[in-house]
Amino acid sequence: MTSVDESRTTPRVVAVVPTLGAPHVVAAVRSALDQTYPNLEVVVSVDGPAADLAALLPDDGRLRVVWSAESRGPRAARAAGIDAAGPVDYIALLDDDDRWHPDKISRQVAAAEAAIAAGARNVAVLCRMNLVEPDGRTIQTVPRRLLSPGERVADYLFVRREVKPGSAVVAASMALLSREAALDAMRTGASHLHEDWEALMRLDDDPSTVILMLDEVLLDYVVQPVGGSASSRAAWRMSRDWFVDHRSQLTPRELGDGLLCVTAVLAAAQGDRRGAMAVAHSVLAERSAGWRAWAFFGATILVPRRLARALSRRRVPLPRASGTGGRTTARQRRRS
Repeated sequence: MTSVDESRTTPRVVAVVPTLGAPHVVAAVRSALDQTYPNLEVVVSVDGPAADLAALLPDDGRLRVVWSAESRGPRAARAAGIDAAGPVDYIALLDDDDRWHPDKISRQVAAAEAAIAAGARNVAVLCRMNLVEPDGRTIQTVPRRLLSPGERVADYLFVRREVKPGSAVVAASMALLSREAALDAMRTGASHLHEDWEALMRLDDDPSTVILMLDEVLLDYVVQPVGGSASSRAAWRMSRDWFVDHRSQLTPRELGDGLLCVTAVLAAAQGDRRGAMAVAHSVLAERSAGWRAWAFFGATILVPRRLARALSRRRVPLPRASGTGGRTTARQRRRS
């Protein structure tokens, strides 16, 4: 791995951690402060009042906390953290229940600096990750297939090339972004389902931005049970609406496989088999999905317990079906 260029000032990195103030944010923050990279600060952006949080966080001069008077959603909290970071070289995103490995930022900055030295103006560097239970047990390592240089992000996320889950995965906590890329990614509007996918697709449309994915496992992504609230059960409809709204940006195959392997499977995971079948019928009418997408859909519908485990994340931009999505319930309020 190319090392950071010592001939110039070591690039300044700020880790942005949006949170509602849940206690598990402490482990996320400690994983950021424990990075081996020497020029890193951490901004915790609290989405609404959380009076007890300050007392829980480490006493460290590299750590700042910014607060919003009321809850405005994960995207607004992340944007506030990026604004608070100021004129930095790189922004690293970290969701509040994930944990970085100690050398994550060093590895990613080295890759980003090499890309910029080769002529890139903006860079987004992703990595692989372990899906882990809350008790720390590893479920699996994802993604199995890396995003190839020049590959369309939408093609990577949505076109199913194998039946087994975990082939193509993107999550916010994977990402180190040059500051301009981070600002551009935030220009997708209000918080919504699949916001992380949409942000990455926006960067993919910018010819000045290079998107890299390292073949290194650099974080633990903590899996939480799917919520059972009415708002959580409605997530598949939000997913369907997102795909329909972005139809013009997707190929027929990306749209068909995405609806089948993300939206329909999400509906089934949340107990709405009728909704899952309705989405599947609409995809069948369009004849747009590939056979692997149908095989994946069939396998997950026929084995609901396995499905529930595969999609056991409260992040629907980053559901386990084809990649990731954004987190709903506590995490919305937030992979794929």
